[in-house]
Amino acid sequence: LGDLEIGALWTRPSDDADSLTYGLALGLPTGSTDEKDRGAGGDGAQLPYFIQPGNGAWSFTPRAYVVGKTEEWSWGYGGHYTARVGLGGEDWHKGNELELGAWASNRINRDTSISLRLEGRHADGVSGRDAKIEAVDEASGLTATNFHDAGNTGGTLLRMFAGLNHVVTRGNRFALEIGVPLHEDVRGVQVSTGMTYGLGWRYSF
Repeated sequence: LGDLEIGALWTRPSDDADSLTYGLALGLPTGSTDEKDRGAGGDGAQLPYFIQPGNGAWSFTPRAYVVGKTEEWSWGYGGHYTARVGLGGEDWHKGNELELGAWASNRINRDTSISLRLEGRHADGVSGRDAKIEAVDEASGLTATNFHDAGNTGGTLLRMFAGLNHVVTRGNRFALEIGVPLHEDVRGVQVSTGMTYGLGWRYSF
């Protein structure tokens, strides 16, 4: 399990039919930061920073979104910023993060709509070091992989998503979304982001 987040959101309608939603969340450093490779071929070494489920720090996340709609269209924009404070009892913690986005959706008929979404995310690199994660092999003088180096974390990613939403029966809604990277700038050596796919089901009652 990762870190536990406790927060609240408030929604305030405005005079021009748009609504403003804003909130604040507190992240508790409850997630593990010392997970090891226990797979079939694993050697019991500490997993890289970005795979660890915990962030290693307390965090504060303010967020705000504006949403508007007409009979045929809906739209919105907003984002959140996560500030991490290095008081989680570890020698390292994941960096601060900023995420901004904007989206628009058009209703084709009573049951189906299409959407377009733009998402930008910037993450600071890992702060601090963990000697167990960055353990150096005596023979080669290198860490297990590039991912075990704190210098290879953080960066900026801009993506665009196209989506399809369909209501099958009353209360059941299915959604498909495909995303492509538009811009990527990372620190050090990292795996690039390719095309992503998302399929979801939601039931309302």
